[in-house]
Amino acid sequence: MTRRLLAALVAVLLGTATGAVVLAAPAQAAACAKGDGVTVVVDYHQLGGGASTTCVPGGGRKATSAFDAAGVSLRYAARQQGFVCQVNAKPANAGCVQASPSDAYWSLWVSSGNGSWSYATAGVGGVSVPKGGWVAWSWQGQSGRAQPGVSPVGKAAAAPAPKPSSRPTQKAPTAAPTSAVPSAEASASAKAKAEQKAQEEKKAEQKAGQKSGQGGEAGAASPSDGAGDDGTTSDDETRATSADAGSPWPTLVGVAAVLVLLGAAGIVAWRRRGSAP
Repeated sequence: MTRRLLAALVAVLLGTATGAVVLAAPAQAAACAKGDGVTVVVDYHQLGGGASTTCVPGGGRKATSAFDAAGVSLRYAARQQGFVCQVNAKPANAGCVQASPSDAYWSLWVSSGNGSWSYATAGVGGVSVPKGGWVAWSWQGQSGRAQPGVSPVGKAAAAPAPKPSSRPTQKAPTAAPTSAVPSAEASASAKAKAEQKAQEEKKAEQKAGQKSGQGGEAGAASPSDGAGDDGTTSDDETRATSADAGSPWPTLVGVAAVLVLLGAAGIVAWRRRGSAP
């Protein structure tokens, strides 16, 4: 018997711990971004304590599920099924046997997040809250209805970070400075000057060629043995004649011929003398 009780107690503790982890994780003490989650509000008004706002991430849900996920505890009247008499144990003096009086009770409010509240016409168990919607408990300490003092408008959702483009960004071509771009007139003028300079150089080369050709023809046409313009013998001819007149070769040749003849005559005479009786 003792073992069964211990096993049951352990199972209950494990289930409670698991449920606490699942329910406590999502809630955040702030309003949800516009169009996201469900925002839960509790406005205590005359009970004191101001108003609390909690964001329950995710999609739409039942009002009871939203309050439970936000950590808001609810107590129902014993003889009035579905009637909430205490929220987060307030008011502390509520008997929670019968329904609360009309000037001291908790009222339920809902909103789509458009900035205006609507009084719920059904019990908390029958109200559904859309994604981005709001649900609230507001304490009524007077005969008239007092809606929650928190405006049901969420903060703007954060803009998604821009995705890096896979295409390379093309840079606009940088315009060249005005001073670096010559005008059409300047280009034409420079071209004309270059052509004129080329023509002048060509003419100079032609003149130089003509002068060199004339010098060669004059040297070839002048005969070495010709007379000058004044009828006298040229210097070249005078030098050639002087060279021929002063040469010793003709004299030497003549002397050699005489010696040869004399030698031949002597040999003939000697032979005649030897042959005589």
